[in-house]
This record gives sequence, structure tokens and C-alpha cells, in this order.
Amino acid sequence: MSAKVNCMEYDKALFDQLRKLVKRAEKLDAAVVLTQDNIEVYHCKEDGEVVVEGIYTYSFDSWHAINTFLDSIANQLKKKWAPQFAKLSASTADGDVWGLDLTGSDCVVLEIGNKHCVSRYELP
Repeated sequence: MSAKVNCMEYDKALFDQLRKLVKRAEKLDAAVVLTQDNIEVYHCKEDGEVVVEGIYTYSFDSWHAINTFLDSIANQLKKKWAPQFAKLSASTADGDVWGLDLTGSDCVVLEIGNKHCVSRYELP
């Protein structure tokens, strides 16, 4: 039995968390690939070069390491985009109609509506 199938059958909670990392990585110019025997992590650098960041086993320690790696990418990206979005929000946002939520680590959230009925849209 492959490590992936074993994880799916015997540690469903871990497998669900790993699948969330796959989706999270997509927002961060990275890829988490759940192969039959291991987990491969790739990252696209600013110059377009794709780098293998690591190959991991199906374990909680691997989930933690990958999540920490994605946090570091998110923090680097946020340092770049947060000042521009904060400037935009301060100059044009109308809190009763729309605004930008800059508190997330992976993306900006556009909020449209008044305080009683707000729609939220992630801006990757």
C-alpha cells in the first residue's frame, strides 16, 4: 500500500490538512504535490525559476514544516503588497461601501457592502 493511500485510510485528519496545504500553496506561487510515496514541495521564485523546496513523508511533522515554509512565503509577499494596498485603502476606500482587510497572511480581502451585509472576496 502506498504512503498516500495509507494516510488517506488511517489518518484522514492529516490527509485533509495536507489537501488544504495544496490549495494554500496555489495562492503563494508554490505547489504541494501529494505523490504516492511522498509529498513534494515546489516554489516559483520571482525570476521564474522553479525550485524543489523539499520532499517529505506523510506525517504531522511534514505538515508542520510545509505550513511553516508557506508562512514564510506569505510573510515575504505581504511585506511587498501590504503597503500598496494600505495606501490604496486609505486614499479611496469608503467604509460604508467597500474596504480592504489586510489582516490575512495569504491574501487581501475586498469587503463590499455596509456593516450589516458585507460580501468578502479574496484577492490573491
